[in-house]
Amino acid sequence: MEKQNSPITLDDVKIFYKKKMSCYQSALDLLTNAIDKKQKEKKLPIYIIKSRIKAEESTFLKTKRDKAKFLSDITDYAGIRILCLFKQDLEEIHDSLLEICKDLSAELGEITLYNWGKEEKMDRPFEEDKRLIEAIMEHSKASFPDIIPAQKIKESGYKSLHYIIKVELAGKNWPVEIQLRTILQDAWGELEHSLSYKKGNIHPHVKKSFVLLSRDLDTNDYLLSHLKSIVEKERYGTHYSIRKAGPTKWLDYEDNLIPDELKEGERKTLLDQYRECVRERNPRQKIDLNWLKDARQLFDKFANPLPTWLSNKKEVKYLINMENAWLYFSEGNHKEAEKVYNPDGHLKIPHLWPLENPPPSGWQNGFLFSCFSFLMQAF
Repeated sequence: MEKQNSPITLDDVKIFYKKKMSCYQSALDLLTNAIDKKQKEKKLPIYIIKSRIKAEESTFLKTKRDKAKFLSDITDYAGIRILCLFKQDLEEIHDSLLEICKDLSAELGEITLYNWGKEEKMDRPFEEDKRLIEAIMEHSKASFPDIIPAQKIKESGYKSLHYIIKVELAGKNWPVEIQLRTILQDAWGELEHSLSYKKGNIHPHVKKSFVLLSRDLDTNDYLLSHLKSIVEKERYGTHYSIRKAGPTKWLDYEDNLIPDELKEGERKTLLDQYRECVRERNPRQKIDLNWLKDARQLFDKFANPLPTWLSNKKEVKYLINMENAWLYFSEGNHKEAEKVYNPDGHLKIPHLWPLENPPPSGWQNGFLFSCFSFLMQAF
């Protein structure tokens, strides 16, 4: 039973840690691993992930600062900080955190937007901030109708997104706090934490300076996002021109071009499934992540692992490389596709047939010539 009337002592904190902290650590590990897995699956724009268990002394000071009566009321014993490079990245990571909650059947306790709101004491946010706030509100409501993200002011200028996710272990929920922000927002937080946070009374000039610094960094965050948008528009233009010149569909190889070793048993079944998946797909059109994911999984099952004796056959190696490059191109990864076709910086044609014995009819209409000769000029 926790104390209710007498102040919480450091000894109380140490006893609480000895009894409870292993469960908080397990919840922290479970959620951290889930974020790592989701980042790899979706290639999330996460720059770095940090995690920690709050030190006993920090918890004790927090009880004094916040006048806490119960140690069980504190929700940030276990904490994760996720940093990204640009403001545009926050929305995608936010959506993935909502997915992780559902994947783990965890309870989303709360979402708080610190200094992202439209309150009178705050400057009018940038248009990008407004759009992000609307997206967070909309997506959160769609996934968790009972959760309404709170918009709060911190006079210091601190800006971040906070989540409390409760992970169930042994029939009990253990809260983990997640902080999501850009690296510039985090830089401000580290500086403010070092000079002001937990230090008691701070000189008014220092407080005011940190508020001004937060506004300057927010402006720089906006500028970096703008620069990213310019770069992405240029990249999209390049991708569009390449896709416009590239293949319109997968080459449905004539049967006599497919090595006999790939037309037997389970490998034939996998190859047929792959061919059915990609047939009639147009990689010039908008990238469809669903069919690309299915195609990549089928291709990997079909191609990996191949027995050494089979993978060393030129005909087999050629077909595998061509299909891998075609998938790269369809995914919009043109650089990787070009590397497969042009590893030495010039057009490289594998000698699959002796020169005195010309290839079967139609081979020069194959993928190497019809689909990627333009890449040799583009790069």
